[in-house]
Amino acid sequence: MLRARVLKGPVGEEKQFFVLRWFEAMFEGWRRAYQWSLDWVLRYRSFMLMMTFATIAGTAWLYVVVPKGFFPAEDAGFLFGIIEAKTDIAFDSMTKLQRKIATIYTPAN
Repeated sequence: MLRARVLKGPVGEEKQFFVLRWFEAMFEGWRRAYQWSLDWVLRYRSFMLMMTFATIAGTAWLYVVVPKGFFPAEDAGFLFGIIEAKTDIAFDSMTKLQRKIATIYTPAN
């Protein structure tokens, strides 16, 4: 009832604003597409039921087949790290720090 008072429709030969006509045409197209797809699904119920079961079976198969490990199987054993120091450190001092860290993290053979 409030819609009838606030959003009054066109009276007589009055034309709607073009934006409203465009939205109305777009909504009508969506409605027709939904009606067509719903009619198609209801017409081919058995096919849609088979597709539903096939989708469920495919999902279950993918769950079994796809690897779920946190680390990939082809892990090469590399370790990547970032070393931070003061901004006024000399290049030679930074190189010594990096070598020291590398010897600590290098695995013993």
